[in-house]
Amino acid sequence: MTDFDSAGGDEFLAPPRPSAERPPALAWRFVSVPLIAWAAFALLSLASYHAADVPWLHASGSRAVANWMGLAGACNAYGLLLVFGLPAYAIPVAAGAFGLAMLFGRHLRFRPLWAALLLLNVCALFQYLDGPLAGLLASERLNLAPNAGGGVGALLNHPDMPLAQWIGAAGSAAVNVLFALLWLALLVGPRSFFRAWREERERREAIRREAEDRAIADRPDLEADDASASRARDDRRAAREAAARRRRNTTILGIVTLAVCLAAALQFKAFLLGLF
Repeated sequence: MTDFDSAGGDEFLAPPRPSAERPPALAWRFVSVPLIAWAAFALLSLASYHAADVPWLHASGSRAVANWMGLAGACNAYGLLLVFGLPAYAIPVAAGAFGLAMLFGRHLRFRPLWAALLLLNVCALFQYLDGPLAGLLASERLNLAPNAGGGVGALLNHPDMPLAQWIGAAGSAAVNVLFALLWLALLVGPRSFFRAWREERERREAIRREAEDRAIADRPDLEADDASASRARDDRRAAREAAARRRRNTTILGIVTLAVCLAAALQFKAFLLGLF
C-alpha cells in the first residue's frame, strides 16, 4: 500500500497512482517519539487506575499509590476519565496509532480532527449507558458516577441541551450515531470502502481487454486497420469514462465537504450552548 492509498478521507474514489508527495520532514518523526511515549504512559496509567490513588479524592494519605505509573499516572488517568469518561481508554490507543504512523513517515492529514470529533460523539453516546453501567461507575475503583461519557458527554448529551429538547433522547442518540459514523468514515477514509469495488471493476475490464486481444491474435486475417480503429474507440471511451469519473468525484467531494462543515458547525453550536 502506498502513501497515497492510506492518505485519508479527503482523497477518495480516485484511480490509484503512485504517490508523488514529499515524505514528511525528519522533525515529524521526532515528534512521534514523545507521542508514543505518552500513549504508553497513559494506557498503563488507565489500566491500573484506582480512584483512591488521587490525593484530592482520598482523605487519608496513608495508602500507597498502586498505579503502575505512580502519582503522575494516577492524576493523568483521573483527568482523562473525568473529561472523557470511559471512552478515555481509546485515547492512548489512537495516540499510539498516530504516533506510529508519524514514525513511519505517513501523512495524517485531517485524521486527528476526525478522531477528536468522533470522540465527542462517542462520549455523548456513552451517557446513555449510565444506567447499565451504574455499578461499574460507582465502584471504588473508578468513582465516575453518574457520567459514563465524562464531562464532555454530560455537556453534549444533557437533557437541557436544545438538541435533546427539540428531538428527544432517541432523536439525539440518532444524531450522535450519524455524526459518529460520518467521522468514522472520514477517519478510515471513504476511499477504503470503494477500493474493493473499483479493483473488481478494473479486473473485469482487464479480462475483457485480454479476451479482445486474444481474439485479434487468433484471427491473422483481421486487418490491422480494424484493430487500430477498435483501439481508438476504446481509448475514446476510456477518456469519456475518466472525465465522467472526475466529475462524479468532484461532486461527491463537494457534498462530503458541505456535510462535514455543517456537522462541525452544529457540534460547535451545541458546545457553545452547553457552556452558556
